[in-house]
Amino acid sequence: MNINEAIEATRKKQKECRRAFVKYLFLGIFFIAILPLSGIFVAEKIFRSELGVIFIIIGYIPIFIVSWVTT
Repeated sequence: MNINEAIEATRKKQKECRRAFVKYLFLGIFFIAILPLSGIFVAEKIFRSELGVIFIIIGYIPIFIVSWVTT
């Protein structure tokens, strides 16, 4: 492998790593912030009480823990 092939291989690997980083950053923000907040908003509108919000939070905690442990 000459130097140009090595540079090209490195560039491809960096591009793959960058894509993976952006993907997991997006998924992390989505599952940690956006999904629970939207679920709380919907539960509050459906149940019209604070109790629905508590159920959503309690239901989301195991999902968050499993996703955190498996990554």
